[in-house]
Amino acid sequence: MPMTELSEGGLGLDERKRWPGRPAAAAELPDYQRRFPGYPG
Repeated sequence: MPMTELSEGGLGLDERKRWPGRPAAAAELPDYQRRFPGYPG
């Protein structure tokens, strides 16, 4: 994802897996808020 989107909280998006020339897709890794509640990401 573009750095601007990353700095605006892009890692919190469900569809954060990005590959050039392909549509955004859901990441296999769990969301850090689900695994580490309250973590200031």
